[in-house]
This record gives sequence, structure tokens and C-alpha cells, in this order.
Amino acid sequence: MSMVRIDEQSHQRLKRLCQAEGCSQSQLLQRLLEHYETQLFFCQLQEGFDRLSEDRQGWADYQADVEAWNGTLNDGLPPESWDGRS
Repeated sequence: MSMVRIDEQSHQRLKRLCQAEGCSQSQLLQRLLEHYETQLFFCQLQEGFDRLSEDRQGWADYQADVEAWNGTLNDGLPPESWDGRS
């Protein structure tokens, strides 16, 4: 196990959040990091789309790819949920 030094104010905030959530500091930090990583991923994804949309040819190529893949949605198979249940 590692230790991380944080200022007193942040430590008090962490303790309050842990009490409110009913979890340990380690568990809460894990959740916060996962949440931050997810936010970072989607921010970077959006930045990539923004850059791509500024490139007319690149955006047109992307739109053509999306259109081509949209045809696969009409495959005649019954809908399937993401958790594997129909």
C-alpha cells in the first residue's frame, strides 16, 4: 500500500465524502479516479471529433464510414441488449 500526502482541507473533504458515501478513503479515491479517467477519455474524444470536423475531407471520409456502417443496423436480427440478454 502506498501513501499520498494531501493538504488538511482536502483530507477533511475526503473524510466527509467517505462518511456520506459509507466507504473507505481508498474506495472513494478509486471511484474518483475512475470517474476522472472516464471524463478525460470523453473530453479527449470530443477534442478529436472537433479537430476532425475542421478537416473537410477527413470529416467527409468519417461521415461516409458512418453511413456505410449504418447499413449493418438493418441485418434482420432481433435487438440485443449490451448485457447479453435479448
